[in-house]
Amino acid sequence: MSQAASEATSSPPSPRVEPRHQELRLEHLTRLVTGPVPYGDGLLPLKVSLGAATRAGVGSTDLPTLMRAADTVMYEGKYTSTVIQAGPEHTSMPSINGRRAGRPGTSTPHPVA
Repeated sequence: MSQAASEATSSPPSPRVEPRHQELRLEHLTRLVTGPVPYGDGLLPLKVSLGAATRAGVGSTDLPTLMRAADTVMYEGKYTSTVIQAGPEHTSMPSINGRRAGRPGTSTPHPVA
């Protein structure tokens, strides 16, 4: 096997979006999806709320933890009109039945059968 082939098979895969580009990509995605959309005889304003959680930012590879952290920052960003990337502090948000406290259907914990 050649040295180049050996290096290609032994190095870990690179992330699809480099960490230094993540914020820029999220802002770009927001601009792409935000704007007026034709509806009936007029235009309907469209906004999007994004939250992102990566294993490097959150410090976990656990999917439910990453999803909960992304959900938390999405709502945080919704109220500030900014895109927020989750950090370790977003993993300890209270939840009920695996959902962020305060979401519809989470006001009363239900026993697990």
